[in-house]
Amino acid sequence: MKMRWIILILFTWSSLALSQTLMQLGQFSFTEAAAPSFRQPVDFSPRFFRRTGGVAFSAIAQGQDGQKIHSIKYSANKPDGKRILAKIELKNGDLAEVSLDLHDWEFKPIFEFAASKYGSAVTLFGELENKEDENALREEGAQFLNYHKSLEDTLVGLRLMQADLLLLDKDLAVDLPKIGDEIVLGQGETASKLEDNESRYDKVDAAFSNAIYTTILTEGFPQSYVIGDLNTEITYKVVGDEVRFSGQPRWTFWSNAESEENSDIDDSTPVKILTGMSDEVSRVIASQEGINPTVYSLLQKVMHYRAFFVSYKREKPDEFSNLLKQVALISIEPSVVTPTVMHRPGYLH
Repeated sequence: MKMRWIILILFTWSSLALSQTLMQLGQFSFTEAAAPSFRQPVDFSPRFFRRTGGVAFSAIAQGQDGQKIHSIKYSANKPDGKRILAKIELKNGDLAEVSLDLHDWEFKPIFEFAASKYGSAVTLFGELENKEDENALREEGAQFLNYHKSLEDTLVGLRLMQADLLLLDKDLAVDLPKIGDEIVLGQGETASKLEDNESRYDKVDAAFSNAIYTTILTEGFPQSYVIGDLNTEITYKVVGDEVRFSGQPRWTFWSNAESEENSDIDDSTPVKILTGMSDEVSRVIASQEGINPTVYSLLQKVMHYRAFFVSYKREKPDEFSNLLKQVALISIEPSVVTPTVMHRPGYLH
């Protein structure tokens, strides 16, 4: 059974739009309509899983071997990609200075995201500001994308949006969004060959289908999943002149803790985490470079550095706040508009 047909049981596709196509992913079209910023804490409640899902983060990075963040500085006069300098206090008390592997287009939204108490990044269970338009679109099967404010209209937000779609359909997974005929890439990014991504998708497809079948037999029907760092430990360590992280992105699958035959299931009904399926699917995706390495590497970078910056915020709140003021003044490129409505193949514009 192909992955998209399994996922179609879990999600509803879209078809209608009220505005011109903003970008394409394969045969899928995306448009923009005014939508609220996504303000959702990661609280592991049944409502969080049922109403939010998407891409979410809650981890706080821990230093290995007693290492701690001493300071983080931004130097605008250095080359882009070498501007963020961190001093890490080693176990013996010495300070190691390293350059963080971040360009401005990555650093600004990730740092501002880390400053927020809301760890939910992107959801496909979103809404529009105009409820009349939302209802009209929803009747036609449209799905709505909402983003954390720091990620709106950023390439980081766009990459995380696609991370949320990787298991939904091959078209949504293997290519990168096109504006016109052009793929938008940030500094330091490269696009993988389409045929390589297609091959990786097929391997994940087979493993995912098998995991669905096995889980239905042993634990119950998976309802959906959350992507990010849920139940994942993130650590960092200075090695040479760089910071290295542990921890891979995790697809956390869940099901209703009560029988599917219970007609009283609602937002308060407990959910059950499907650990075996989550472990296996996440492992296979990682072994295949996330299907689309450009998307997966950014997902992993957000996961690691958000946790790293949250650790700094907790240890040095005053220094963090001062840096946040400086970060607010950074201008980033490329300029991107994050779409808020997704349409299935066949959308006419």
